[in-house]
Amino acid sequence: MRNNVTVIIRHTNERTLGACLNLLSSQVSSNNIQIISETPFSSAVKKTFEIGIDYNKDWTLAIDADIFVTNDCIYTLVSVAENLEDYFFEIQGRILDKFYGVPRGGGPHLYRTKYLKEAIKFIPKEGTSLRPESDTYDKMAEIGYHYYFGKEVYGLHDYEQFYKDIYRKGFLHAKKHWRYLTHFEKFWFDNKETDFDFSVALLGFEQAQKFNGIVYVDRNFFPMELTDFLEKNGHYEKSNLSKVDNLFVATELNKFFQKTELKEFEKQYFNYVKRSDAK
Repeated sequence: MRNNVTVIIRHTNERTLGACLNLLSSQVSSNNIQIISETPFSSAVKKTFEIGIDYNKDWTLAIDADIFVTNDCIYTLVSVAENLEDYFFEIQGRILDKFYGVPRGGGPHLYRTKYLKEAIKFIPKEGTSLRPESDTYDKMAEIGYHYYFGKEVYGLHDYEQFYKDIYRKGFLHAKKHWRYLTHFEKFWFDNKETDFDFSVALLGFEQAQKFNGIVYVDRNFFPMELTDFLEKNGHYEKSNLSKVDNLFVATELNKFFQKTELKEFEKQYFNYVKRSDAK
């Protein structure tokens, strides 16, 4: 187990919170794990940094409760970070995202704790950014505290979520990731007959196209009642999640990596390494 890492799990009552915690508890002492529920998301980022400063471990790991980590996630991520130059503030790899269909850049976010006091100053005011965390480490890079995105895959993202959270994610994806709208719409449509999750994501996507106001990264921002939509399609909100183990994570990753052909959208995510100090 790693003892030089503080882990902060950030949740908004996701269905996967317990499973996320269990997977992490096998890799780091429970004394080093904190669970927070802060909204809006900019407040969650600030709270994450404050806890990291308070614990004062070498590393602070921020992870959202909709992620299932691999069984070697923390060990590998910290090992990568320890082999980087000291000026790297934030380190991450990739996660296999259900609604992207590919391993994409994203959490867990590993921070070098000694720079967190400086980073707090750069957290954007809520309502001014849909990416308060990435905007923060972008600003840190501008003053010489860099980020590194490796090609390692550290887990699964957005699997086994409540329908209400899938709707919210579909809405946000349509607003945050406009470059990929064509991919999302086709990928979700192609999969909706075999997995109702994608029908719910499409609903959020369609609602976002009609919305012209300011979007807040806040679980309370999405007031749509899904009951009628679910019942019309023969579904109800999901019950609580039973245990998710390391085998589930490994199996889902193996399914993807055993593909023999990759579409163009997928190819751009392979062997993806990005560092803000690159010349």
